[in-house]
Amino acid sequence: MFFVLSGFLISYRYFDNYKSDFIWTKKYVVRRFARIYPMYFLVTSVIFLNEVRTNSQSGYDIFISYILNISFLKGFSDKYVYSGIAQGWTLTVEECFYILAPILFYLFHNKKSLLFLMPLLIFATGFLFERTNLMSHNSILINTIFGRIFEFFVGIMAFLIFKSYSNHIQIIFKSCLTVMSIFLFMILINIQVLFIQDDLHKYAVQSFTGWMINSFLISSSVALLILGLATEKTLLNKILSSNLFQILGKSSYTLYLVHWGIFSYLLGIMTGNNTILLIIAVQILAILLWRFIEEPLNTKISNYFIK
Repeated sequence: MFFVLSGFLISYRYFDNYKSDFIWTKKYVVRRFARIYPMYFLVTSVIFLNEVRTNSQSGYDIFISYILNISFLKGFSDKYVYSGIAQGWTLTVEECFYILAPILFYLFHNKKSLLFLMPLLIFATGFLFERTNLMSHNSILINTIFGRIFEFFVGIMAFLIFKSYSNHIQIIFKSCLTVMSIFLFMILINIQVLFIQDDLHKYAVQSFTGWMINSFLISSSVALLILGLATEKTLLNKILSSNLFQILGKSSYTLYLVHWGIFSYLLGIMTGNNTILLIIAVQILAILLWRFIEEPLNTKISNYFIK
């Protein structure tokens, strides 16, 4: 869901105003950097300072792990992929997509036939990367852009459909697309859990069949849900558009960074590991960090480098 949504949102924000020049590229890079990096760097640094304090690893291992984390390269190593902010491996994938997105936009505007070959080319490159012995075959499929590119691409295609056929979608589905896509998503998830997940695969996506279902079928159901939310006026659409959910959405990146790790661990101690209280506490922390650290840093960096 995360990667499909990212493909849609990046296309929604940058596709129509894309220009293959230095000014556009500078603005694109600065905005992506300001949005992602400052908060990530701060949270990562706190985590590694704690590791130095507890002497949980050798100084050399901590240093190498820290460098790979702050450079977003940890996602290309089986040894370090879950170090630092464990869930941060997805940011390696995300940053690779940010690099590729302008290339995909260029191809669409200039050489559409090559656009549809790009996902296959990137996927095939994963087999070459496998020969470096830095990651296993399964890790490449699950933890790198080589195996995840199709989900981003589905998100881009969802945007192109939205851009050209939003009115047709409303006529064809008669405001039922959101509900239909949710049911389809639930059915596919249950297929994964009940029939694909087994003793050999803790998660269904770790099997090739599960990866295929995730990459093409589940991602397509997510794309349909996005199209439904973007074109239909439903109760869910109204809820997600409310002021509360606007704030939750804006603070979601910080929530992603702190919902698992030392911050949630400390909050868990304070809340007595009461699940409901812990969820509320982590969300409040995320909102505070977004409001007083993430958003101000984002604004200052963007204003400084984009005149």
